Amino acid sequence: ELKNLNNAANAYTAALHETVKTPVVPEGYYSSWAQYTIMLSDRAVRDRLQRHLKTRDIPTMIYYPRGLHQQTAYQSMNLRDEDYPNAVRAAQCVLSLPMHPYLKEDDIDQVTEAIKEFIQTEQ
Repeated sequence: ELKNLNNAANAYTAALHETVKTPVVPEGYYSSWAQYTIMLSDRAVRDRLQRHLKTRDIPTMIYYPRGLHQQTAYQSMNLRDEDYPNAVRAAQCVLSLPMHPYLKEDDIDQVTEAIKEFIQTEQ
């Protein structure tokens, strides 16, 4: 076991930071690491990576498929996607990797190697 979620997040980041966009926690701040979410170049690549990982029995999740301004509670405010391009882009490009207190180093190695393998074939 990796002892805690910070160690798991650090292991993911160390292995993936040159391959995909990884989360950043600013100095002096902490994360509860409810999710570890990477960002891909676009929706098509994200969706292909998700399928690739599924073929290797690696579960992933898209927790936030829509931006906050696109949520039902805000519909009456007529918020336009054009005004929130970063939220729209992020919702289309993010993918959350397995993250739980029982992750082992071997688990993270399996996930990160599968991601690197996929990204190499995409280039």
